[in-house]
Amino acid sequence: MDQLEEKAAELNILRGTLSRLLLPYNEGTAAATQRANTPSAGDSPLDKVMDIQTRRKMVERANDLRGLVRVKIADDADLDQARAAVHETNTFFDRLARYAARKDKGQFEILQTLR
Repeated sequence: MDQLEEKAAELNILRGTLSRLLLPYNEGTAAATQRANTPSAGDSPLDKVMDIQTRRKMVERANDLRGLVRVKIADDADLDQARAAVHETNTFFDRLARYAARKDKGQFEILQTLR
């Protein structure tokens, strides 16, 4: 997400605009199926401003993020929501690790007690 923010700032466009160029999305696209194929040179307005290797890596990371947080990524608000979800997930697992260490138990063992 940091790379997306940096590249959007460099190109002077909104993060959501860049994400839509990387992960095509329109009103008819279901969030569950939003996924970009590996880009090839000559098929995007980004061809003139971003090398193909960078685009491929950003698409791969965007697809990974999409699969992790299960939200559409169509605008800046969606990206903010995704960032918050990742932050909350990291916080949960950090706290779980600390709690498990205090109890001298494994993290999975602690999770099992929460079912």
